Amino acid sequence: MDRGPLFENWVFTEINKLLPYQSNLKFWRSKSNAEVDFIIEHTGQLYALEVKSEKLKSPKTSRSIHSFLQAYSVSQMAVVNLSLETTVELNDTPVDFITPPFPSPMAGTGFQSINHFPWLSCKSPLTQVCS
Repeated sequence: MDRGPLFENWVFTEINKLLPYQSNLKFWRSKSNAEVDFIIEHTGQLYALEVKSEKLKSPKTSRSIHSFLQAYSVSQMAVVNLSLETTVELNDTPVDFITPPFPSPMAGTGFQSINHFPWLSCKSPLTQVCS
C-alpha cells in the first residue's frame, strides 16, 4: 500500500471541507522539483501545508520547505505527520507540526473542525466561523 499519497489525499479532502469559499487551494513546485503539498491563499495571505505519512521524532524540515519559505512570505506553515506536535520557527515563520485525530485517518476519522489546524482557528483571518 502506498501510504504517502493516500494520506496526502485524505488531508486534501479534510482541508477542502474546512476552507472558506473565498480561499484558493493550490500546490507549489519549483523548477528543481522542490514541492510543498498545499498552499492556501486567502485575503492576500499564504498558508502552507506539508504532509508526511511518517512518525516524526523531531521537527524535520525538508529542502522543499526551506526553498518555499525563502521564495514566499507566508503567514504560517504546518507539517501534518503521524506523531509529532510542536512548533518551531524557520525564517521568521512559525512551522506547526500537527497530527490528525486518531485512531486513524484510514478508519474514517477526520478533522472535525478547523481547530485541528492552529492557523485555521477562530482567531485566524483565514476563517470566520467555528464549529
